[in-house]
Amino acid sequence: MKWSKVLLFSLSSLLVACNGGDNKTNIELMPDMFDQVSLKAQDWDPNKDGKGSQLVPPQNTVPRGKPYIKHMEDFSDAEKNLTNPWANDFTPEIIELGKKKYDVYCGMCHGDSGNGKGAVGLKMLVPPRNFLEERVVKFSDGRIYWAIVKGFGTMGHYANQVRTEKERWAVVNYVRTLQKQSQ
Repeated sequence: MKWSKVLLFSLSSLLVACNGGDNKTNIELMPDMFDQVSLKAQDWDPNKDGKGSQLVPPQNTVPRGKPYIKHMEDFSDAEKNLTNPWANDFTPEIIELGKKKYDVYCGMCHGDSGNGKGAVGLKMLVPPRNFLEERVVKFSDGRIYWAIVKGFGTMGHYANQVRTEKERWAVVNYVRTLQKQSQ
């Protein structure tokens, strides 16, 4: 009789212990379904020695609708191949959208006026680009767009933050307004 009580207590304890409860994680019968192996865009691919994990389309793939920017090696490709569809659109809607994204993602380093003296930028060993320099004013819109999508120098890419093409070109147009205001 004593063993039956011990066995009954053990089984009931086991059943209670296995229950996830209201605010606890579930019991994972197939954990690989929950925690799948994935490649992070900023990580290194463990199967390719010294290469990033960003995947590129197969060779000879033809982009439809918008240029595939990730295949471009550097900004010179972007300067030749990317044109701003909103180049002459400095409407309040576009400029406001660009300002909103610039203030959130760019202004902390590049400064409110684009002079490269944002609060974070002042503390950096390599100062951020000053958009008001004559050399930078001569950059094409495609080069600035490419820097947003791919990053440049010590600046990482902001493709995940400034997600749509319209938002990126709006930031480019906003930078152009900052440059015009400084002249």
